[in-house]
Amino acid sequence: MPNKAEQTFASLAPAQEPGVLKQKRFLIPVLSILAIVLLSVVFWLPSIVKEPYAETINPQINASPASANKPIQQSPWQDAQLGKQRRAAQDILAKLLQSQEALEQQAVKQWAEQDFQSALDFAQSGDQLYRQQSFEQAMGQYQAALNAMEDLLGQVDDIYQQYMDLAKQNLREQKLTQAKEQATLASKLKTSLAGNVDDAQKLLNRIDIADEVNDLIRKGKRFERQQDWPNAEKLYQQALQLDPESEVASEAAQRMDNATTEQQYSQAMSNGYSALENKQYKTAENWFSKAQKLKLGDSSAKSALSETKTARLQASIQSHLSRAEKAAQNEDWQRSVEQYQKVQSMAPAEVSARVGLIKAKVRLDIDQRFKAILEKPSTLQDQQIRQRAQGLIKEASQLKSNDDNLNRQIAELKVALIKSQTPVEITLQSDGHTQVSLLRHKRLGLFSQLQMDLPPGSYTLLGQRKGYRDVRINFEVKLNKDIPPLEVACRELI
Repeated sequence: MPNKAEQTFASLAPAQEPGVLKQKRFLIPVLSILAIVLLSVVFWLPSIVKEPYAETINPQINASPASANKPIQQSPWQDAQLGKQRRAAQDILAKLLQSQEALEQQAVKQWAEQDFQSALDFAQSGDQLYRQQSFEQAMGQYQAALNAMEDLLGQVDDIYQQYMDLAKQNLREQKLTQAKEQATLASKLKTSLAGNVDDAQKLLNRIDIADEVNDLIRKGKRFERQQDWPNAEKLYQQALQLDPESEVASEAAQRMDNATTEQQYSQAMSNGYSALENKQYKTAENWFSKAQKLKLGDSSAKSALSETKTARLQASIQSHLSRAEKAAQNEDWQRSVEQYQKVQSMAPAEVSARVGLIKAKVRLDIDQRFKAILEKPSTLQDQQIRQRAQGLIKEASQLKSNDDNLNRQIAELKVALIKSQTPVEITLQSDGHTQVSLLRHKRLGLFSQLQMDLPPGSYTLLGQRKGYRDVRINFEVKLNKDIPPLEVACRELI
């Protein structure tokens, strides 16, 4: 059924002229095309032309009512997110390239080619995702590649040490080609270890002279098999001078040193036992001490040294005992006591020394007491000394000794006791005015001349007179010896 507009358009149609109607029919298609073009400019063109200012324009302002509900395939926010992811992927990629360059400088393909290639595969996978604008997935692959490469960089120190150890092992085993390859690779690695480049270069230098060093060691071993140790050691030392770090040369030199030490040790032990057999104890001790220094902690040398010291001690004890006995036979009791005391200081438990010392001390004491009295027989005038002398004679007689010296001392003391009681006549003169006294004996009084008998001994005369200075005269009475007259007179006025 025709709508109202159509009815209106139909009602008006007959009234119009044919030329005008014809013109209107032509304008309607043209206007329709223009409307379509306008709509395309407004809605479709902004979606394909990404100008900076277009992102800030509100689409609703420029859209016509008829196109306001049409969906947009791409939004500015999504573009921003993609740009952010792209930049993040590029940041990781920059670090990845740095790590790759560092590993290539470390000659990574020579020691971890497979792991390095795996890291590169991650990176290539990331590139494919990047080209597809899957930036987030690309970042994951780039990060995996970066982690793998950083892990390889973290292994450089260990790889360096492994190649150094392998090179040293092959050097010891004289596999010089392999050793040089490994040391060369180690020298290319830049590690955090101090002096790693110098160490690797030193190892390369050692490898370069290894043939010369090994030749010296081979010649040394020939001398060693012939037990020509001095020449063998000389060659080993030359090898060490060329390569101080050569373990083989060092072990060989040490082996020669041990062999020389063993030879010197055996000679020292042999000399020591020979001296011990000849009772040359000091010489034997010196040899065994030398052997002990050559082999510290050696039980044989220690035992031999102890045996020698014991033998030397016993010999010394016997020597002192013999001297003590000989001194006793000669009645040299002082020397006998000294020798027994030396034995006791060396061997306190030595019974013969203890018994001999007791006897020697008793005889020494008696001998000294005899000498003390016989050297001063005048002391026998003293009652106490005379009693001690008599007791000494009794004590000595009870020993019933056959010693001539003791018997002589007993006889001499007996005679001295008799003589000590035999009076000697003396003459005293005075002026008849001086009171004279024999001190500790008796008062003699006034006299001009007086004769009296006195036993041997020391005496003192005292003269006193009123108004005059006292006079003292000391004199000694001796047996079989005349004493001139003694004058006692006070003549000096006060």
